[in-house]
Amino acid sequence: MMDISEDLLRFNITFDGYYPKATIINKIPTIGICHTNHLTEHFDIGDEWSIKKAKEVWLKDMREHIRQALYFLVAEKRQSLEQRYFDMAVDLCKQTATYQMNPVSFFKCLNESDYAGARQQLLRWIYRTDGQVSLKLVQRTFARYMYFEGLDYESFREKLTHNNIEEFNLKIKELGFELVESHDTRYKLVRLY
Repeated sequence: MMDISEDLLRFNITFDGYYPKATIINKIPTIGICHTNHLTEHFDIGDEWSIKKAKEVWLKDMREHIRQALYFLVAEKRQSLEQRYFDMAVDLCKQTATYQMNPVSFFKCLNESDYAGARQQLLRWIYRTDGQVSLKLVQRTFARYMYFEGLDYESFREKLTHNNIEEFNLKIKELGFELVESHDTRYKLVRLY
């Protein structure tokens, strides 16, 4: 059975952080690495967690997302899928569970060995539940896109804000995309070619 890699842990620490002391981020208690009190292990604000303990809890938290990814993959893909593709499949399952969405089209492409199509499907997951584009999700989506391709995702580490969209667009134009303002969803992702 496939499992997630240490690279995915590093990816999650890069984008979700790790906090040695439990804290509150965006009104949510967390130790980082996607762990909040509603998941596998309770903590109190100020509790101290070593990176080793945080990693162990993160692995427990990710088990449900691993099961979901394996459920969507056909049997032959469960044995032969490249690690980077599986890691991003699990990471996408984690995100879509948070926003109550279903990544069926992404897994359809993976199961058909249409990796370019799967990569393009990753770009669909930039909307919040209210239909608005989330700059945080846009940033993570392009980092996920790079990880999926086996490329350096660190260039997408800087927090995307309204003030640095032009700089961000310089990076994604090289990939054939641009983020433009939209009246309906605040922003929209446009394919350039």
